[in-house]
Amino acid sequence: MEVFIASVLLAVLMAIGLVAHLKTDMPKFLKAVGVAQLALAIGIALYVAVTPLSPDEVMYYLFLAAVLWALSYMERSKWRNVRAVR
Repeated sequence: MEVFIASVLLAVLMAIGLVAHLKTDMPKFLKAVGVAQLALAIGIALYVAVTPLSPDEVMYYLFLAAVLWALSYMERSKWRNVRAVR
């Protein structure tokens, strides 16, 4: 049950990041890459929520989702800072 709650919470937080990523002014290709990363991360988190996995597999998949989320966030914050400098 704890894994389900944590995975769904992580997916909700990533969905908030997805909305923020879509609102950021950046090149369309980079926006598409970030959206794909976040969609994959949300899918992984929801997969973990509904699939019975061993604790090692849960940690591996959630770590993979968090890495994708972090990469998307770093890319978005880079462009947010570039826009502020202009």
